Amino acid sequence: MSSNDEAKDLELEAITLSTATVSLPPLKLGDKGSAVRLLQKILIAKQFLDKRLYDANFKQSTEQAVKKWQDAQKLSVSGKVDEETWKNLTDHI
Repeated sequence: MSSNDEAKDLELEAITLSTATVSLPPLKLGDKGSAVRLLQKILIAKQFLDKRLYDANFKQSTEQAVKKWQDAQKLSVSGKVDEETWKNLTDHI
């Protein structure tokens, strides 16, 4: 998938998030699935995660990317994705 396709895909997901009331689950090291996939897409689009690490598994690389994002946004740095981190990530799409 080209970076242009990734950007379009992320844009569509952002539209879905902004037009629906979506409750995104808290995420932490060891989690897997579609919510982790969305998180990784956002972090890749923001250049906080290398696209080669996109695998829907919340590993140490994803945790480090979340920590860098939290620090850059002056959020509490935990490496866990809570409601505040989700809101901040999706507000900046």
